[in-house]
Amino acid sequence: MRIEGPLAAQDTQSTREALAHCGASIEEEASAWLVTPERFGPPDLPLDCGNSGTTLRLLTAQAALMPATIELTGDESLRRRPNQPLLDALSQLGARISCEEGRAPITLRGPITGGEVRLPGGLSSQFASALVLALPFAERDSVLTVEAPVRSRPYLDLTLAMAQQAGLSLVLSESSGGDLRVLIPGQQHLAQTRIAVGADWSSAALLMVAGLLSKGTVAVTGLDPQSAQGDRRVLDLIRLFGAQVTQGEQLSVRADALVSPGRVDVSQTPDLFPPLCALAACAKGQTAIQGSPGLRHKECDRIVAMAQGLKRAGIECAERADGLIITGGQPQGAAFEAHDDHRVHMALCALALGAHGPSTVNGAWSTVVSYPGFHDDLSQL
Repeated sequence: MRIEGPLAAQDTQSTREALAHCGASIEEEASAWLVTPERFGPPDLPLDCGNSGTTLRLLTAQAALMPATIELTGDESLRRRPNQPLLDALSQLGARISCEEGRAPITLRGPITGGEVRLPGGLSSQFASALVLALPFAERDSVLTVEAPVRSRPYLDLTLAMAQQAGLSLVLSESSGGDLRVLIPGQQHLAQTRIAVGADWSSAALLMVAGLLSKGTVAVTGLDPQSAQGDRRVLDLIRLFGAQVTQGEQLSVRADALVSPGRVDVSQTPDLFPPLCALAACAKGQTAIQGSPGLRHKECDRIVAMAQGLKRAGIECAERADGLIITGGQPQGAAFEAHDDHRVHMALCALALGAHGPSTVNGAWSTVVSYPGFHDDLSQL
Protein backbone atom coordinates (compact mmCIF):
# COMPACT_ATOMS: atom_id res chain seq x y z
CA MET A 1 0.00 0.00 0.00
CA ARG A 2 1.33 3.44 -0.95
CA ILE A 3 0.11 6.22 1.36
CA GLU A 4 0.63 9.65 -0.20
CA GLY A 5 0.78 12.83 1.87
CA PRO A 6 0.89 11.23 5.34
CA LEU A 7 1.21 13.33 8.48
CA ALA A 8 4.59 12.95 10.14
CA ALA A 9 3.64 13.43 13.80
CA GLN A 10 3.86 11.61 17.11
CA ASP A 11 0.47 9.89 16.73
CA THR A 12 1.29 8.45 13.32
CA GLN A 13 4.77 7.50 14.53
CA SER A 14 3.19 5.53 17.38
CA THR A 15 1.08 3.70 14.80
CA ARG A 16 4.07 3.00 12.58
CA GLU A 17 6.11 1.56 15.44
CA ALA A 18 3.24 -0.63 16.60
CA LEU A 19 2.68 -1.99 13.09
CA ALA A 20 6.40 -2.66 12.73
CA HIS A 21 6.28 -4.81 15.86
CA CYS A 22 3.49 -6.78 14.15
CA GLY A 23 5.76 -7.44 11.19
CA ALA A 24 4.84 -4.66 8.77
CA SER A 25 7.54 -2.91 6.75
CA ILE A 26 7.09 0.86 6.36
CA GLU A 27 9.49 2.72 4.08
CA GLU A 28 9.55 6.44 3.32
CA GLU A 29 9.70 7.55 -0.28
CA ALA A 30 9.54 11.31 -0.99
CA SER A 31 6.17 12.41 0.44
CA ALA A 32 4.78 8.88 0.70
CA TRP A 33 4.99 5.79 2.88
CA LEU A 34 5.15 2.29 1.42
CA VAL A 35 3.52 -0.23 3.75
CA THR A 36 4.15 -3.94 3.19
CA PRO A 37 2.77 -6.67 5.52
CA GLU A 38 5.85 -8.87 5.30
CA ARG A 39 4.90 -10.97 8.35
CA PHE A 40 1.82 -9.36 9.78
CA GLY A 41 0.78 -11.13 12.95
CA PRO A 42 1.12 -11.10 16.74
CA PRO A 43 3.66 -8.53 17.97
CA ASP A 44 6.91 -9.47 19.65
CA LEU A 45 6.24 -7.19 22.69
CA PRO A 46 3.44 -5.02 24.16
CA LEU A 47 2.20 -2.39 21.71
CA ASP A 48 2.92 1.12 23.04
CA CYS A 49 0.41 3.54 21.50
CA GLY A 50 1.98 6.63 23.08
CA ASN A 51 -0.55 9.44 23.39
CA SER A 52 -2.73 8.31 20.50
CA GLY A 53 -6.28 7.24 21.30
CA THR A 54 -6.86 6.52 17.61
CA THR A 55 -3.90 4.13 17.53
CA LEU A 56 -5.05 2.32 20.67
CA ARG A 57 -8.66 1.87 19.53
CA LEU A 58 -7.88 0.83 15.94
CA LEU A 59 -5.10 -1.57 16.91
CA THR A 60 -7.12 -3.13 19.72
CA ALA A 61 -9.70 -4.28 17.15
CA GLN A 62 -6.97 -5.47 14.76
CA ALA A 63 -5.24 -7.37 17.58
CA ALA A 64 -8.53 -9.12 18.36
CA LEU A 65 -8.34 -10.79 14.93
CA MET A 66 -5.18 -12.68 15.95
CA PRO A 67 -5.09 -16.04 17.77
CA ALA A 68 -2.63 -14.76 20.36
CA THR A 69 -2.45 -12.91 23.67
CA ILE A 70 -1.57 -9.27 22.98
CA GLU A 71 -1.08 -6.30 25.31
CA LEU A 72 -1.67 -2.67 24.33
CA THR A 73 -0.71 0.31 26.45
CA GLY A 74 0.26 3.99 26.20
CA ASP A 75 1.42 7.02 28.14
CA GLU A 76 -0.16 8.27 31.36
CA SER A 77 -2.75 10.37 29.54
CA LEU A 78 -3.80 7.53 27.25
CA ARG A 79 -4.14 5.15 30.19
CA ARG A 80 -6.87 7.43 31.59
CA ARG A 81 -9.04 7.35 28.47
CA PRO A 82 -12.13 5.09 28.33
CA ASN A 83 -12.46 2.18 25.90
CA GLN A 84 -15.22 0.08 27.48
CA PRO A 85 -17.77 0.25 24.61
CA LEU A 86 -15.21 -1.13 22.16
CA LEU A 87 -14.02 -3.80 24.60
CA ASP A 88 -17.61 -4.88 25.28
CA ALA A 89 -18.22 -5.20 21.55
CA LEU A 90 -15.07 -7.28 21.04
CA SER A 91 -16.08 -9.48 23.97
CA GLN A 92 -19.48 -10.04 22.33
CA LEU A 93 -17.60 -11.18 19.23
CA GLY A 94 -15.54 -13.72 21.22
CA ALA A 95 -12.39 -11.93 22.37
CA ARG A 96 -11.13 -12.52 25.92
CA ILE A 97 -10.12 -9.21 27.50
CA SER A 98 -8.44 -8.17 30.73
CA CYS A 99 -8.05 -4.57 31.93
CA GLU A 100 -9.16 -2.22 34.71
CA GLU A 101 -12.32 -0.17 34.11
CA GLY A 102 -11.92 -0.25 30.33
CA ARG A 103 -8.58 1.55 30.36
CA ALA A 104 -5.14 0.62 29.08
CA PRO A 105 -3.10 -1.43 29.56
CA ILE A 106 -5.40 -3.88 27.77
CA THR A 107 -4.61 -7.57 27.38
CA LEU A 108 -6.75 -9.52 24.91
CA ARG A 109 -6.85 -12.79 23.06
CA GLY A 110 -8.67 -13.52 19.83
CA PRO A 111 -9.57 -14.36 17.29
CA ILE A 112 -12.92 -12.75 16.77
CA THR A 113 -14.63 -14.44 13.82
CA GLY A 114 -17.45 -12.01 13.04
CA GLY A 115 -21.14 -11.88 13.95
CA GLU A 116 -23.68 -9.31 15.07
CA VAL A 117 -22.71 -6.59 17.53
CA ARG A 118 -24.20 -3.37 18.89
CA LEU A 119 -22.25 -0.32 19.96
CA PRO A 120 -23.43 2.86 21.72
CA GLY A 121 -22.65 5.88 19.55
CA GLY A 122 -22.66 8.57 22.21
CA LEU A 123 -19.01 8.66 23.37
CA SER A 124 -16.54 8.27 20.50
CA SER A 125 -16.71 7.45 16.81
CA GLN A 126 -13.34 5.70 17.11
CA PHE A 127 -14.94 2.59 18.59
CA ALA A 128 -17.12 2.14 15.50
CA SER A 129 -14.23 3.02 13.18
CA ALA A 130 -12.10 0.33 14.83
CA LEU A 131 -14.72 -2.35 14.14
CA VAL A 132 -15.37 -1.13 10.58
CA LEU A 133 -11.66 -1.54 9.78
CA ALA A 134 -11.28 -4.94 11.51
CA LEU A 135 -14.42 -6.94 10.75
CA PRO A 136 -13.88 -7.15 6.95
CA PHE A 137 -10.97 -9.48 7.76
CA ALA A 138 -12.94 -11.74 10.09
CA GLU A 139 -13.88 -15.26 9.03
CA ARG A 140 -17.65 -14.68 8.95
CA ASP A 141 -19.91 -11.84 7.85
CA SER A 142 -20.75 -9.20 10.46
CA VAL A 143 -23.48 -6.69 11.20
CA LEU A 144 -22.47 -3.63 13.23
CA THR A 145 -25.23 -1.46 14.70
CA VAL A 146 -24.18 1.93 16.09
CA GLU A 147 -26.95 3.18 18.35
CA ALA A 148 -28.23 6.75 18.21
CA PRO A 149 -27.20 9.39 19.02
CA VAL A 150 -24.12 8.92 16.85
CA ARG A 151 -21.59 11.53 18.02
CA SER A 152 -18.77 12.69 15.75
CA ARG A 153 -20.55 11.15 12.77
CA PRO A 154 -18.28 12.81 10.15
CA TYR A 155 -15.24 10.93 11.53
CA LEU A 156 -17.07 7.63 11.08
CA ASP A 157 -18.18 8.66 7.59
CA LEU A 158 -14.54 9.42 6.78
CA THR A 159 -13.54 5.93 7.96
CA LEU A 160 -16.23 4.35 5.79
CA ALA A 161 -15.15 6.41 2.78
CA MET A 162 -11.48 5.47 3.22
CA ALA A 163 -12.34 1.79 3.71
CA GLN A 164 -14.38 1.75 0.51
CA GLN A 165 -11.62 3.64 -1.31
CA ALA A 166 -9.25 0.85 -0.26
CA GLY A 167 -11.58 -1.68 -1.85
CA LEU A 168 -13.49 -2.98 1.18
CA SER A 169 -17.18 -3.82 0.77
CA LEU A 170 -19.51 -2.16 3.31
CA VAL A 171 -23.26 -1.60 3.14
CA LEU A 172 -24.58 1.27 5.27
CA SER A 173 -28.20 1.91 6.23
CA GLU A 174 -29.89 4.14 8.82
CA SER A 175 -33.03 3.44 10.84
CA SER A 176 -35.82 5.95 11.39
CA GLY A 177 -34.53 6.36 14.95
CA GLY A 178 -31.02 7.30 13.80
CA ASP A 179 -29.25 3.96 14.42
CA LEU A 180 -26.57 3.15 11.84
CA ARG A 181 -26.34 -0.40 10.50
CA VAL A 182 -23.24 -1.58 8.63
CA LEU A 183 -23.27 -4.94 6.84
CA ILE A 184 -19.66 -6.15 6.58
CA PRO A 185 -18.83 -9.27 4.55
CA GLY A 186 -15.94 -11.29 5.99
CA GLN A 187 -12.74 -12.67 4.42
CA GLN A 188 -12.10 -9.52 2.39
CA HIS A 189 -8.85 -8.30 0.87
CA LEU A 190 -7.67 -4.80 0.03
CA ALA A 191 -8.18 -4.04 -3.64
CA GLN A 192 -6.45 -0.66 -3.74
CA THR A 193 -2.71 -0.06 -3.61
CA ARG A 194 -2.72 3.73 -3.21
CA ILE A 195 -4.41 6.10 -0.77
CA ALA A 196 -3.95 9.89 -0.77
CA VAL A 197 -4.29 11.65 2.59
CA GLY A 198 -6.08 15.00 2.35
CA ALA A 199 -4.90 18.19 4.04
CA ASP A 200 -6.11 18.44 7.64
CA TRP A 201 -9.04 20.83 8.19
CA SER A 202 -8.64 20.55 11.99
CA SER A 203 -5.14 22.05 11.84
CA ALA A 204 -6.21 24.68 9.31
CA ALA A 205 -9.03 25.74 11.64
CA LEU A 206 -6.48 26.76 14.28
CA LEU A 207 -4.66 29.01 11.82
CA MET A 208 -7.93 30.58 10.68
CA VAL A 209 -8.96 31.37 14.25
CA ALA A 210 -5.47 32.71 15.02
CA GLY A 211 -5.79 35.07 12.07
CA LEU A 212 -9.23 36.27 13.11
CA LEU A 213 -8.17 36.90 16.72
CA SER A 214 -5.08 38.85 15.63
CA LYS A 215 -7.33 41.00 13.39
CA GLY A 216 -5.37 40.00 10.33
CA THR A 217 -5.96 37.97 7.20
CA VAL A 218 -4.82 34.37 6.84
CA ALA A 219 -4.61 32.48 3.55
CA VAL A 220 -4.40 28.68 3.52
CA THR A 221 -3.66 26.50 0.52
CA GLY A 222 -4.12 22.80 -0.21
CA LEU A 223 -7.52 22.27 1.43
CA ASP A 224 -10.15 20.22 -0.39
CA PRO A 225 -13.56 21.95 -0.11
CA GLN A 226 -15.22 18.62 -0.97
CA SER A 227 -13.33 16.67 1.70
CA ALA A 228 -15.24 14.12 3.75
CA GLN A 229 -13.63 15.62 6.87
CA GLY A 230 -16.33 17.02 9.15
CA ASP A 231 -14.08 19.82 10.37
CA ARG A 232 -14.39 21.65 7.04
CA ARG A 233 -17.57 22.92 8.70
CA VAL A 234 -15.25 25.46 10.37
CA LEU A 235 -15.91 27.77 7.42
CA ASP A 236 -19.65 27.85 8.14
CA LEU A 237 -19.02 28.34 11.85
CA ILE A 238 -16.57 31.23 11.56
CA ARG A 239 -18.96 32.92 9.11
CA LEU A 240 -21.56 32.82 11.88
CA PHE A 241 -19.11 34.81 14.03
CA GLY A 242 -18.77 37.46 11.31
CA ALA A 243 -15.76 36.21 9.37
CA GLN A 244 -15.48 36.89 5.65
CA VAL A 245 -14.28 33.84 3.72
CA THR A 246 -12.86 34.04 0.21
CA GLN A 247 -12.37 30.78 -1.68
CA GLY A 248 -10.35 30.36 -4.85
CA GLU A 249 -6.93 28.85 -5.46
CA GLN A 250 -6.36 29.63 -1.80
CA LEU A 251 -8.75 30.13 1.09
CA SER A 252 -8.51 33.39 3.02
CA VAL A 253 -10.38 34.57 6.11
CA ARG A 254 -10.67 37.94 7.85
CA ALA A 255 -13.10 39.73 10.16
CA ASP A 256 -13.79 43.37 10.96
CA ALA A 257 -15.68 42.45 14.13
CA LEU A 258 -16.64 39.22 15.87
CA VAL A 259 -20.20 38.74 17.08
CA SER A 260 -21.65 35.71 18.85
CA PRO A 261 -24.07 33.57 16.82
CA GLY A 262 -25.71 32.37 20.07
CA ARG A 263 -25.42 28.58 20.11
CA VAL A 264 -22.86 26.42 18.32
CA ASP A 265 -23.35 22.64 18.16
CA VAL A 266 -20.07 20.68 18.14
CA SER A 267 -21.59 17.21 18.59
CA GLN A 268 -20.26 16.20 15.16
CA THR A 269 -17.04 18.26 15.21
CA PRO A 270 -15.60 18.07 18.76
CA ASP A 271 -12.03 18.87 17.65
CA LEU A 272 -13.25 22.37 16.77
CA PHE A 273 -14.32 23.02 20.37
CA PRO A 274 -11.02 24.52 21.65
CA PRO A 275 -10.47 27.05 18.83
CA LEU A 276 -14.16 28.00 18.83
CA CYS A 277 -13.90 28.72 22.56
CA ALA A 278 -11.03 31.11 21.82
CA LEU A 279 -13.11 32.74 19.09
CA ALA A 280 -16.16 33.11 21.36
CA ALA A 281 -13.99 34.74 24.04
CA CYS A 282 -13.38 37.68 21.68
CA ALA A 283 -16.88 37.86 20.17
CA LYS A 284 -19.52 40.31 21.34
CA GLY A 285 -22.32 38.55 23.22
CA GLN A 286 -22.83 35.16 24.85
CA THR A 287 -22.03 31.92 23.03
CA ALA A 288 -23.07 28.40 24.05
CA ILE A 289 -20.67 25.86 22.52
CA GLN A 290 -22.20 22.50 23.38
CA GLY A 291 -23.16 19.03 22.23
CA SER A 292 -20.12 16.87 22.98
CA PRO A 293 -19.87 15.23 26.42
CA GLY A 294 -16.97 13.16 25.04
CA LEU A 295 -14.79 16.28 25.32
CA ARG A 296 -14.28 15.33 28.95
CA HIS A 297 -12.45 12.15 27.88
CA LYS A 298 -9.81 13.43 25.47
CA GLU A 299 -6.12 13.95 26.29
CA CYS A 300 -7.53 15.98 29.17
CA ASP A 301 -10.98 17.22 30.13
CA ARG A 302 -11.12 19.86 27.40
CA ILE A 303 -14.18 21.55 28.85
CA VAL A 304 -12.39 22.15 32.16
CA ALA A 305 -9.12 23.09 30.43
CA MET A 306 -10.68 25.71 28.17
CA ALA A 307 -12.79 27.10 31.02
CA GLN A 308 -9.67 27.55 33.13
CA GLY A 309 -7.85 29.24 30.25
CA LEU A 310 -10.68 31.66 29.53
CA LYS A 311 -11.04 32.58 33.19
CA ARG A 312 -7.31 33.25 33.47
CA ALA A 313 -7.75 35.68 30.58
CA GLY A 314 -10.59 37.42 32.43
CA ILE A 315 -13.37 35.94 30.29
CA GLU A 316 -16.56 34.84 32.01
CA CYS A 317 -17.70 31.32 31.23
CA ALA A 318 -19.80 28.54 32.76
CA GLU A 319 -19.37 24.80 32.37
CA ARG A 320 -22.09 22.50 31.14
CA ALA A 321 -21.92 18.71 30.88
CA ASP A 322 -21.28 18.92 27.14
CA GLY A 323 -19.58 22.29 26.67
CA LEU A 324 -19.24 25.91 27.79
CA ILE A 325 -21.30 29.09 27.86
CA ILE A 326 -18.92 31.98 27.16
CA THR A 327 -19.50 35.72 27.55
CA GLY A 328 -17.21 37.46 25.10
CA GLY A 329 -15.03 40.43 25.98
CA GLN A 330 -11.42 41.56 25.84
CA PRO A 331 -9.05 38.79 26.97
CA GLN A 332 -6.03 39.79 28.99
CA GLY A 333 -2.59 38.25 28.68
CA ALA A 334 -1.98 35.45 31.17
CA ALA A 335 0.06 32.38 32.01
CA PHE A 336 -2.00 29.60 30.44
CA GLU A 337 -2.05 25.90 31.42
CA ALA A 338 -2.53 23.60 28.43
CA HIS A 339 -2.71 20.34 30.44
CA ASP A 340 -0.32 18.67 27.95
CA ASP A 341 -3.14 18.64 25.36
CA HIS A 342 -2.13 19.59 21.82
CA ARG A 343 -5.47 21.08 20.79
CA VAL A 344 -5.85 23.04 24.02
CA HIS A 345 -2.30 24.39 23.69
CA MET A 346 -2.85 25.57 20.11
CA ALA A 347 -6.22 27.13 20.93
CA LEU A 348 -4.73 29.05 23.86
CA CYS A 349 -1.93 30.31 21.59
CA ALA A 350 -4.65 31.66 19.28
CA LEU A 351 -6.45 33.22 22.26
CA ALA A 352 -3.19 34.92 23.31
CA LEU A 353 -3.07 36.69 19.93
CA GLY A 354 -6.36 38.40 20.76
CA ALA A 355 -5.35 39.31 24.32
CA HIS A 356 -4.04 42.58 25.71
CA GLY A 357 -0.53 42.05 27.01
CA PRO A 358 1.90 39.16 26.68
CA SER A 359 1.00 35.56 27.46
CA THR A 360 2.77 32.28 28.04
CA VAL A 361 1.28 28.91 27.13
CA ASN A 362 2.95 25.82 28.57
CA GLY A 363 3.02 22.33 27.05
CA ALA A 364 4.55 23.47 23.74
CA TRP A 365 5.90 19.95 23.18
CA SER A 366 2.35 18.60 22.81
CA THR A 367 1.95 19.90 19.24
CA VAL A 368 4.17 17.03 18.04
CA VAL A 369 1.10 14.83 18.48
CA SER A 370 -0.82 16.26 15.52
CA TYR A 371 0.83 19.45 14.16
CA PRO A 372 4.61 19.49 14.68
CA GLY A 373 5.04 22.64 12.57
CA PHE A 374 2.44 24.72 14.43
CA HIS A 375 4.81 27.12 16.16
CA ASP A 376 6.87 27.63 13.01
CA ASP A 377 3.76 28.37 10.97
CA LEU A 378 2.42 30.72 13.62
CA SER A 379 5.70 32.64 13.79
CA GLN A 380 5.71 33.03 10.00
CA LEU A 381 2.33 34.77 10.28
